[in-house]
Amino acid sequence: RAMWSSLIAQADRLPAGEAQALADSLLASFRAGRMEASRLFALARKLARNPDSGASDAAAGLLDGFNQAEFVDARAAPAYRAYAGKLFRPMLKKTGFDPAAGAHAGDGADASQRRRLSAARLARGGRDRALNRRLADAATKFLTGDASALDPAWFELAFDAYLEGSGLTGAKFLAGKALASEDPVFRPAALGSVAASGRKKNAITPNEIM
Repeated sequence: RAMWSSLIAQADRLPAGEAQALADSLLASFRAGRMEASRLFALARKLARNPDSGASDAAAGLLDGFNQAEFVDARAAPAYRAYAGKLFRPMLKKTGFDPAAGAHAGDGADASQRRRLSAARLARGGRDRALNRRLADAATKFLTGDASALDPAWFELAFDAYLEGSGLTGAKFLAGKALASEDPVFRPAALGSVAASGRKKNAITPNEIM
């Protein structure tokens, strides 16, 4: 345990490969019943501060692995979302975020990856209302004719946020737009968001959109 503590303490300075290996090992140890959950969250907190975007991605992987294993029940969900927000909101603030087309075209690969990571975790895991509202607004503008409102990099996140607020009406509209388009980026992203929404009120039949 002392060695685990030592590794966690320096996780914010580890190279990406070592950070990922540490995260994978700790998560496996937790799943095997040999490690308490608190250490997972301590490591995630440290990795989120690592300047290497690959190491930051390992922090997200820890939280995703914990959630996907269904350890977060309905009572814990608000606290889990708040924790994800604490980790990734400062990261997104540091990189900046604008969903408009080409807004971050001049950024380097590391900054772009860090922005994508933090935005995805905040929008989905953290359920950040302000971010999802901004993404949904950009999607609405894009789908109603303003191509500059939304960069293709944010299609999936923005369409997910759009469907969250627009329900069945939005699902029909988005699916119809997708089927009428031959854009190889937009079409699968839009249909994927409709298919993955997992909400009964978004369920549509082919006849409804043809």
